[in-house]
Amino acid sequence: MDTKKIMDKSRKMFQRVVEPLGHNSSLDEKTENISNDEASGFESETHTKKVTIYALTTCPWCKKARKFFMEKNAQVEYIEYDKADEETRKSIKEECSSYMEELAFPVIKSGGNVVVGYDTKKYASLLEQ
Repeated sequence: MDTKKIMDKSRKMFQRVVEPLGHNSSLDEKTENISNDEASGFESETHTKKVTIYALTTCPWCKKARKFFMEKNAQVEYIEYDKADEETRKSIKEECSSYMEELAFPVIKSGGNVVVGYDTKKYASLLEQ
């Protein structure tokens, strides 16, 4: 891929991701010249799966799970149970009671799917769904 295409795609991503957050850009007209085929290809390249991880700060498996999803370019929301406020802890505990009898970490959620514990095969499956 040539430099012009890379720059154009970067501009398009900036418009799609940053501008909706209220940031203005000084993008030139080149961004408008990206063909629909290029833009749709770029969309699929940057599409990421959202994953929520409930973890403990002292849990090495939780850190490994986070690293796994970060390396796969997933959008990770990492919540450390032991650092959360009391209301958040209660909410996590209530939610997780439907997945397990006793609270265990890490808990990984993506869409309606949940994986408890460290299992990269199951994590990969979550990303494919």
